[in-house]
Amino acid sequence: MQIDLSPLIGLDQLAGLELGSAQVRFLQVATPLASQLLFLSPLPLMGTFRTEGTRDASALPYAAMCVNGAAWCTYGVLAADPTITVSNVGGLLFGLYYCSRFVQYWSTGSNAPELLAGALAIVAAIALAAGTLPTEEARELIGCVGVGFCVLMFSGPLASIQTILGSCSASSLPIGFTVASLINCMLWTAYGALAIHDPLVWGPNAAGLIATLTQLGLYATYGENEDGCAVYN
Repeated sequence: MQIDLSPLIGLDQLAGLELGSAQVRFLQVATPLASQLLFLSPLPLMGTFRTEGTRDASALPYAAMCVNGAAWCTYGVLAADPTITVSNVGGLLFGLYYCSRFVQYWSTGSNAPELLAGALAIVAAIALAAGTLPTEEARELIGCVGVGFCVLMFSGPLASIQTILGSCSASSLPIGFTVASLINCMLWTAYGALAIHDPLVWGPNAAGLIATLTQLGLYATYGENEDGCAVYN
């Protein structure tokens, strides 16, 4: 099963370029570091949740982080690419931790428990597929799962976009996570397109780049406004 992601933003043309060994080595080092920055970036929010609850924040990006980490760790093992594997161990572990904090401090109406249960079920299915399917088939299938949840992780904060537009406040956006996502997406798009020429790697990160730029645009427009939409009238 092959997936053509080239129509996304035309990066198929860049994928034909060849990087020098020093440039490839830089990306092999920078991408895991960027991933760890991304996975650590929500930590300050956990203290806020402890005192104020989760309020309008969505658990979706953290549930997606858990599944994304599991999928890409497994994909990296099956593709014999340690850069991908090592980079995503933290995603699985921190994703589980953040989901558990959401469940502990969730505000009324939060769907965090259901999202965590669903994430754990998908992680179990990934492990089953890796252990029972032929290697190539498992790699492609798990890569597809990783593509979906990678995009979901980066676009997850936009789940609260209705609240943002209704209140004219972007306070529900995890801005640290969004900035870390921007850096991560840029580096992984470059690594996937220019170093390993794998559309399953650069495709979702390019889509994530668009999602993070959208979030930054909302934050730049509304900030953490507490005066409601009247201030814009």
